[in-house]
Amino acid sequence: NVSLTENVQTIGDYAFSGCVNLKSITIPTTLVSIEDSAFVDCESLISLDFSKCNSLKTIDARVFRYCSGLESIKIPKSVKKIGESAFEQCESLEKLELGNKLESVGKHFIAYTKITDLIFPGGAGVTLDIKPYALYYSNVRRVKVKSDYVIVNSYSMGVHNIKLEEVVPYVIERIQF
Repeated sequence: NVSLTENVQTIGDYAFSGCVNLKSITIPTTLVSIEDSAFVDCESLISLDFSKCNSLKTIDARVFRYCSGLESIKIPKSVKKIGESAFEQCESLEKLELGNKLESVGKHFIAYTKITDLIFPGGAGVTLDIKPYALYYSNVRRVKVKSDYVIVNSYSMGVHNIKLEEVVPYVIERIQF
């Protein structure tokens, strides 16, 4: 178990990569970014405590890739960007609660997870950019989008039948197919 101290602002590239015995981590309030592949291959990681974290802005590419023990994650409301493949191959991940300041999700960000329903809660003035291939190789079947503005890029939803429900933006800036 790891509990990071309050002065930590960044978890760097590959910081805990391959720590196969890491079971839980508590993220401090001061954390601003988690960089590329910081927890990749932490297959025993089952608990992420973001409850005190209110300054995290970025979860970079491949941060939790291959963390097969994760089942549920609540992303802090302050997070604006989730990078490509951030949760790819988290094979037990069934629930991902996203924050209302989220502006961008990268390709394959939840590929090969058990997530079937995804809600982008949005917020006042937030533009959500769903990058190309964001939901490729995912099990998502229903998506709810509540941002003021939405950009749905080419192949964002993958090639399977995803039902867009409750899309309530004021402006859909661009939908590409």
